[in-house]
Amino acid sequence: MSTTQFLNEEQSVGTDSVKLLQVPPGDHKSSVAQLRPKEVISYRALRLGIPMHDSCKENLQKLGLYQVATLGSINIYPNIVASLIERWRPETHSFHLPFGEMTVTLQDKLLHTTVPEKAFRVKMVRGEETYSSYHLRREWLHKEFARAPSGESRDYVDAYTRAFCLDLIGSILLPDSTGDSIPAMYIQFLEDLESPPRYNWGAAVLAHLYRSLCRASFASSKFVYGPLMLLQLWHWNRFSIARPVLVDGTACPSLGGEDLESRPPFGIKWSGHHSFRDSPHNGIEFYREQYEKVTESKVVWQPYDEKISLLHPRVRKESALWLARVPLIHFCVVEDHYPDRVMRQFGLFQSIPPPMPRDWASSVILHKFVYGGGDWAVKHAEYVSVWQELSSVTVTEERPYDPTTRDQYWQWFEQEAVFRRAVALDLEEASYGIKCVQNQGTRKIGKTILKFCRARLQNSGHIHALNNMLQKYNLPLEIDDIQDDSESEVMNVPVADSIEESQFDQFLRQQEFNTENAECMCAIEPRLDPPATPVHWPEDGILTREWITNLSAILDWSSRHLKPSLLPTVLPTMVVEKLLLLASVHLHAEPNCVVIDPRPDQTVTIVGDVHGQLHDLLFLLQAAGFPSDKRMFVFNGDYVDRGAWGFETLIVLLAWKVFLVDCVFLLRGNHESKDCTLAYGFHKEVLAKYGNEGEKVYQMCLKCFADLPLASVLSPNEERGLDLLWGPDVTQEFLETNNLKLIIRSHEGPDARHNNDDLPGVDKGYAVDHVVKSGKLITLFSAPDYPQFQASENRYNNDGAYIVLGPPDFADPEYHSFKAVKPRPEALPYYDVEPDEELDLEGMSLGSHH
Repeated sequence: MSTTQFLNEEQSVGTDSVKLLQVPPGDHKSSVAQLRPKEVISYRALRLGIPMHDSCKENLQKLGLYQVATLGSINIYPNIVASLIERWRPETHSFHLPFGEMTVTLQDKLLHTTVPEKAFRVKMVRGEETYSSYHLRREWLHKEFARAPSGESRDYVDAYTRAFCLDLIGSILLPDSTGDSIPAMYIQFLEDLESPPRYNWGAAVLAHLYRSLCRASFASSKFVYGPLMLLQLWHWNRFSIARPVLVDGTACPSLGGEDLESRPPFGIKWSGHHSFRDSPHNGIEFYREQYEKVTESKVVWQPYDEKISLLHPRVRKESALWLARVPLIHFCVVEDHYPDRVMRQFGLFQSIPPPMPRDWASSVILHKFVYGGGDWAVKHAEYVSVWQELSSVTVTEERPYDPTTRDQYWQWFEQEAVFRRAVALDLEEASYGIKCVQNQGTRKIGKTILKFCRARLQNSGHIHALNNMLQKYNLPLEIDDIQDDSESEVMNVPVADSIEESQFDQFLRQQEFNTENAECMCAIEPRLDPPATPVHWPEDGILTREWITNLSAILDWSSRHLKPSLLPTVLPTMVVEKLLLLASVHLHAEPNCVVIDPRPDQTVTIVGDVHGQLHDLLFLLQAAGFPSDKRMFVFNGDYVDRGAWGFETLIVLLAWKVFLVDCVFLLRGNHESKDCTLAYGFHKEVLAKYGNEGEKVYQMCLKCFADLPLASVLSPNEERGLDLLWGPDVTQEFLETNNLKLIIRSHEGPDARHNNDDLPGVDKGYAVDHVVKSGKLITLFSAPDYPQFQASENRYNNDGAYIVLGPPDFADPEYHSFKAVKPRPEALPYYDVEPDEELDLEGMSLGSHH
């Protein structure tokens, strides 16, 4: 039984409607609130860099962009945006609040910006030779048009107007994820300023906002872009939550005026400098709590009614579109406008909304379209045609809102909407715990998970929900009373039919490793049985090979079977802290440049970047032979970031270091730093896995990083270099001066050398960059199929590699390439993979949980 099904069973009102919400709770941004309560999604809010000039006014009015241009740049407050994203549902294009749905409609867009809703009369072309897929750099545009027109020629004024419009479109109306550039496709709308082509700018802006919110509403998203100013203006006009006031002395144009074409938009009331002196203005947790508590009586349902007559005539003229149930289109983007879900915002009767115009699978397909060549007006002809028959898709409700009919709507909403989002996440985890305790050999881990969930549900006041689940499956309410595993029982992965498979364990019984390997020295099989869990710190404080083997098996198992937030159930914080502290002591005692002096009966294995690819690291250790008194290891750094299991990778390597202090050497890469770990995921990974203890654990990891040596010299033949480029002459001089024969560096993977003809590729996991009189310069990269997360389906599919050096002079490298362990467990990135990638909604809907 899924969490949503369980909750709906409790709250059922007997409807037979198709399930409305398709995105699993753990995949939605709302789940992050419990896992990482202080996390605020990053945003790309841009400011105009070219000032509007009076000489542009006439052309701007013809384009329909004059009113929004008068708004200028209004500061965006990230906590407001983040708290709203947690409430946004991509299935309904609305915010799900405690009393029902609300959203930004065509009415809100038009009144705040007065951007026109003209019909489509222009080809939506991006791929013609004139514009292709080029972008204009905002920095260049601002520099070229830093001089405002003053007595200039008509040509310069027109050019300045076009530049200003591009800046307005790329910064305020339709900003994309690049942040520093503006698509050149918009130039086609600005060529003829006297008679500009008609384009539905209003629908485009709202479509872009919906698409941006949909992408940001998934748990894996780390940033949001789009017309966030529109979103914030909507929030300030409808909610008193942290609503600012204008600083004394700030003068804003008043609404109305005799010149109808120059009347400012409704949003002008918020231009100027803001102050929160009369309203609390705290962190994301404050906003989140306010939205949890907000009631319908605190909403300004119709903030515009008395002001419409003071706005541009276009507002009244296009008001017929406000209730149109139409597809909003902007080139490849198609997002639906559902005014019938929020009729109270128009002062009208709210009935139970009709079914969606298309199923979720069709919506997923639409989200896969990306900007490209061709005419999107033709490609989206079926959606464009809807605009030619507006009367047939306009909601005809005339009855005013009636609060006495609210109960019927509320019963429907309570069943269909996001109900108890915090409880949903806890119960989804508890459902897996119940599966575990119902099967022999997994009861111990199941009881640990249930205790973990019970504590959180107890704190949130929803323990009864877990008790109901336990009773439903005839389990004791006291977790300790659940039967333990007996030593004679066979270990099994939970496959009970009594509970429907949860989204994060559907792949549980399908794990197979691709052991096709360049050298495939051994085949490694995934453990389907949970090892002895949780990990306990040795009573004598001394690590052993068996302890590390068990630790590795536990981390491998948990990466396949548990959600990230459940890692503490098998690797407690106490064990992590002790390991980090002990490792820091050993690392701090080493110099910045470690001199390694192997014995004649020893070999030295050199390993490059591993970047959180835990399963490939475990294969490498087994294939190369585990560290021992006769097999030394030097790891060249970059253990974390980019991959989904950087923390587990670091823990395994630190354990080997503590166990074999004089045989395992860990060097510091550039990713073992605060800046990189904040940008490329490790920080958020630790917070996701250790929750309230995450920040403390992360700081301890940083302390470990600071103690890592920077380089090593082997007998003396090997040194890790920095990320610099130099020629063979420099290599020769360095080797000769320092009496060295090899430089083995890391840090450059297949992505860094892609399309770089000056350097050999690292497709096999290594590259011999220079061969000079005194020796060689080698780049070594040990993360196969890197990076783990890629926006494009065209992966690099590189091998990883390690190098073995042996006696007598340790100067003759043996290269060992290997392929990635496949399939990898399902996971989601903790960083922005590509700023302009399209989020794979289909993959999300299948329930990835990392």
